[in-house]
Amino acid sequence: MAKNLGEKILKSIWRSVLHHITNKHEWILSNGGVNHCLHGELGEEERTKPWLSHSEHAHVKKDLATIVLDKMLLNNVGYYLKFRARNRLAALDHNMYVKRPVQKNNDGTIRYHRVFNKKSGRWTVHAVKIRKQYQYIQTLLASDLIMRINDRVGMKTTVLAPDDPRLISKHLIWHPLNHPLPRSS
Repeated sequence: MAKNLGEKILKSIWRSVLHHITNKHEWILSNGGVNHCLHGELGEEERTKPWLSHSEHAHVKKDLATIVLDKMLLNNVGYYLKFRARNRLAALDHNMYVKRPVQKNNDGTIRYHRVFNKKSGRWTVHAVKIRKQYQYIQTLLASDLIMRINDRVGMKTTVLAPDDPRLISKHLIWHPLNHPLPRSS
């Protein structure tokens, strides 16, 4: 139930972009879910792009709707929800190191290495980039800590009832191979 609730909320947030682009930040939903934008009041300095109008940009809204409301994408939202943190970290890492300088040899020439592609059966040559330093990790941890401290909802541990089956160990289940029946003599 909770898993489906997270997917349902994420889907309604995903669909909300269709309302947001037309400067509509609250709307009515018949099936529940999120019926408003999650941002606060937007000032003029935060808005750098104009809103789309229903009449002038109908074709743009239609094209965006085909992407946002794609059934295959919406059916796979649950998978994206589970790997959200991993995807964000991968995007941050990529953005930090996309313009890394290349390594140089002692004589000042660019250092290269070759890679064999099994599919094409060809060798390719790539410039060797300098090693990653991961200097953004400290900044990321500090911002995570600040977000956690300022979180209004917080995290609560779930207290399980004494008769909850999740408290039973998987290793306590009786199995005939582990507990042979006594022989009758």
